[in-house]
Amino acid sequence: MLEPTYTAAYERYLDLTRFYDVAAAQAARAEIVAHSDAYRAAYAEAYRILRAAEAIAAERRAAVRAAVDGRRLAARFDGVIRRELRGKKGARGRIDRAFLGGLTHKGELCRYDTADALCPRVYELCDSFGIASGELERLCGAAADAGFDVLACMDPDFPREIAHALIPRLGVAFVTSPERLPYPGEAYRRLRLDATARAKLSGAEKAKLRFTGRIERTLRDEAAEALRRAKREHDRLEEVYNPCVDFSGVYALAAEEARRLAGCAEAREGE
Repeated sequence: MLEPTYTAAYERYLDLTRFYDVAAAQAARAEIVAHSDAYRAAYAEAYRILRAAEAIAAERRAAVRAAVDGRRLAARFDGVIRRELRGKKGARGRIDRAFLGGLTHKGELCRYDTADALCPRVYELCDSFGIASGELERLCGAAADAGFDVLACMDPDFPREIAHALIPRLGVAFVTSPERLPYPGEAYRRLRLDATARAKLSGAEKAKLRFTGRIERTLRDEAAEALRRAKREHDRLEEVYNPCVDFSGVYALAAEEARRLAGCAEAREGE
């Protein structure tokens, strides 16, 4: 449900509740309540598990990042920036932020195919710990300064950090490829950031990293299972609700609103 910001002047209410058969819905009250409570409880469980997984992931990231040679990493990206961001100058480009994937009821997904469709050349960053996130932020800023629009795809687990950067005008993308969800395509170039950082860890640190990695994977699997339960319950809820809705009325109202919006757009173009 969305509340209008400027009622009638810009937006207005559309009441879809008139298409409910209230008597039929009330007759199915027990099922509606049971499935609604069940899917909400499953979502709450998934979020609790994910918070635990992310706490472990943050600890693992901190341990590996401490072993990173920041100067060497910055120098590698300096070379990439000089090589790739040549040409267009002028007005500053735009940086749009979005997500390219996340944990779902089907497990963890990343739409690498989107990067492939927009950018023929893909730099694969073999990075399970967000090592390159700061450099990707710097790269996005440099691309925008050079006049290129950038799609900065945030890390779904750490949404303040960039996981992927797509520059469609240049046809180049930088995708983070963690061990648990590797990039399946053929990379134009590959930067093995994990291996470089892990080489500096002690045997005990590597053993702890393997142990906490198993815990994190288990928690993610449990969260995905909770999301699957949420989806099953939500699907059952829709099965109960569907006979109680006059969808022909909903579609007729949608078509009417589409015609109205198209007429408003034509009127503005004629001004």
